[in-house]
Amino acid sequence: MTKKRVMTRKEAREAISRQGKSLTQWAEERGMTLSTVRDVLRKERPCHFGLSHKAAVLLGIKDGVIDEEVRPFSPKVEPSDAQGSTPSKPA
Repeated sequence: MTKKRVMTRKEAREAISRQGKSLTQWAEERGMTLSTVRDVLRKERPCHFGLSHKAAVLLGIKDGVIDEEVRPFSPKVEPSDAQGSTPSKPA
């Protein structure tokens, strides 16, 4: 397997410019905010996980994998007792 060449942040910004797109357009097309993309390009986010990781990989400045199957974390809420009573302790 050949490894894709990782671009510098400057090269990534120039690549977007060559496409005739603004950072805002590029971000919106990928479901991201301008602030996330801008922070990644300015090295203000570490890009280890989450949206900053995704932005860095899509920008081509980081070699990585994006798992589209992963959904945002949503803690499960246990259904409450209909009567609002607390569970009794076993004897």
